[in-house]
Amino acid sequence: RALSAQSDRQMDALQPTTPQRAAAFQRVVGPALRVMLGGGIPAGDAVEIRPGADAATMGEFKVEKLLLGRSGAREAIPALLVRPADVTRPIVVWIHPAGKASVFDSERTWSAAARATLASGAGILAIDALGTGELGGVRPIVDARYAGYTFGYNPPLLAERVRDIL
Repeated sequence: RALSAQSDRQMDALQPTTPQRAAAFQRVVGPALRVMLGGGIPAGDAVEIRPGADAATMGEFKVEKLLLGRSGAREAIPALLVRPADVTRPIVVWIHPAGKASVFDSERTWSAAARATLASGAGILAIDALGTGELGGVRPIVDARYAGYTFGYNPPLLAERVRDIL
């Protein structure tokens, strides 16, 4: 309890309420966050885009299945890119507990949220982060001799999902 209380006081003192405190917060919390997430935000050229199945067209939108990963890494996440004809329009990064399937409703037409996003002129990049969509059944293999090997040396699910999103 004493260590938790001390930690809470230290974090409270770092709350970025002034420019000076914001700098201290970034200096202290930034490196910790990068370590917990296994890196940081990858540079644009560090993201590898692998085309999936052939692109299709739904109305006025091009729909492409992709695999996204970090260059040189084995893991990749499934993604769906929906683009209007004008590819210079913004792309909304679509994060949802159901993954990329949430772009569609049960009739395999655009969901209400996707329809509104596309009507605004933006495209959609929907992903299946770890534990969602196609990756929903992925569970860590827990070491039978000592669970600490699995849960102590691997990032938690939240960190893995944030890494997938980044």
